[in-house]
Amino acid sequence: MTSNLHSLVEKNKELLNQLMILEKFIELKSNECAYYRAKVHLMQISALNPQIVKRSGIKQDHKRSSSEDISHNSTTSQHEPSSIRRNSVPLSVQK
Repeated sequence: MTSNLHSLVEKNKELLNQLMILEKFIELKSNECAYYRAKVHLMQISALNPQIVKRSGIKQDHKRSSSEDISHNSTTSQHEPSSIRRNSVPLSVQK
């Protein structure tokens, strides 16, 4: 009975950990989508009136920030090789 209880507790901890990883992954993807929506919006604005972009001081060639890459890699690099595509689900969640 005690070993069954211990086994259930460990399984519960593992599932909770996977859930937290998945939540972080979803949050990062949501942020990535927002980034690209903003970038497309900026491109549409600049196509209509380039002066708006110049006055606002916004860079049009803004690259993805290193913090986005670092935060994504911190959740996935522990579990999967770097050769896997950026938008793949972490291996620990695919089980």
